[in-house]
Amino acid sequence: MSSNAPMLFPEALLQQILKSMVHPDVDTRVGAHHMFSAVIVRGPSRQRSESDFLYETKKWQSRTTSVFASATALLEKLRREKESLGSDKTGNMDDEKEKSISEEENKHVWARKNSAYFSKLVFSFTDRYAALTSSAEEANIVMLTEDQKNQLLSAFWVQANQTDNTPFNYEAIGHSYSLTVISSRLKDSRNSNNIQFFQLPLSLRSVSLTSNGVLSPSCQRSIFTLATSMLAFAGKVCHITELVDVLRCFTSCNMDPYLRIGEDLQLYVRLQSDLGNYGSDSDQEIARSVLSDCRTKVGINDQRVLDVVACALCNLTEDIIMYVNSPGGSVTAGMAIFDTMKHIRPDVSTVCIGLAASMGAFLLSAGTKGKRYSLPNSRIMIHQPLGGAQGQETDLEIQANEMLHHKANLNGYLAYHTGQPLDKINVDTDRDYFMSAKEAKEYGLIDGVIMNPLKALQPLPASS
Repeated sequence: MSSNAPMLFPEALLQQILKSMVHPDVDTRVGAHHMFSAVIVRGPSRQRSESDFLYETKKWQSRTTSVFASATALLEKLRREKESLGSDKTGNMDDEKEKSISEEENKHVWARKNSAYFSKLVFSFTDRYAALTSSAEEANIVMLTEDQKNQLLSAFWVQANQTDNTPFNYEAIGHSYSLTVISSRLKDSRNSNNIQFFQLPLSLRSVSLTSNGVLSPSCQRSIFTLATSMLAFAGKVCHITELVDVLRCFTSCNMDPYLRIGEDLQLYVRLQSDLGNYGSDSDQEIARSVLSDCRTKVGINDQRVLDVVACALCNLTEDIIMYVNSPGGSVTAGMAIFDTMKHIRPDVSTVCIGLAASMGAFLLSAGTKGKRYSLPNSRIMIHQPLGGAQGQETDLEIQANEMLHHKANLNGYLAYHTGQPLDKINVDTDRDYFMSAKEAKEYGLIDGVIMNPLKALQPLPASS
């Protein structure tokens, strides 16, 4: 099988990973995310120099079997250690205390080491993904089914609300979320399936700012940072630049001493911070102050965030159908409609019913190519702008120049919309030029004639 062939995430393996992601042991949960990232990111289709990556190519190309083996060994090791700690009740208290401190230090060393490698792997892939243009590059990440995505998002919600999370847990959740977004190929914000990827961080954002007595202020602060990273990253992938701009006041600040949002909008643990102080009484006080400031800032721009997300995602998968039955009219009013057609996200399908003349014909031709139609007995007419002027000689000259401007502008667009040479457009629009629906299709003003209502408004090749 080609290395670029689409590949689905193994269902049985995902179920085991999901169970590990909600395991009572915090390190096991982090390890599950490491396994998820190692499986979902496939080896690159070609060799690259070390300058292109933040880690060695041979590590990037590790076999899936070794990933399974190492991840399984890690989880088993953690399980044995946990059982051993639970069963060993003997020994004096000083020895137990020293053992606990030693294990805690080893845990942080292990977490720091794995976090650094994990961050490099995810950073390299997510950073390159924003610039991907070929299907071969996209094939480097394993695809998830809709059901698998829903299960992962639900698991992320459960994990983020665990009361014993460490900064490494939030970092791991953020990276797995980003890889899930990328696996879903969410490069177009008009995809209705994108809604769930924004619903999760928005819900987490709300939880982080609500005092429920369950989560500590330190955890709420971390959840807020995680949610901000998720929102910004999803906005970046879906090309909702306004959302990224709105969140910039949160992504660029240093409100969390243990977590930071990188330039790639990914969440990273501040490895130089005193992680042993996370969740201490002093940290809780600092977190309360930070959350208070966040509530004030969020209250100011929260509605704007919701408006931006809603505007980008709401009902944008359906075409807008514009029916044209017009003898023409004001050029400037018509150009206002034309500019709006080009600035909105959905495709605009135009349909001539009856007559599309002058500015009406121009707007008919301005629909999305492949989606411009006419009923069989409609008439379409193009001509140059009409108008009159009165006043002094200089006034007449001003008005004449304005008409020449509109003529050149309209003819230029008509040439682009129809594919006809500009010289031919100039000749044909010199006088009224009437066409039948069939002739308008041959001319390039429309793409199809609707003969069968059952096939109406289906995209047709412009050249057919």
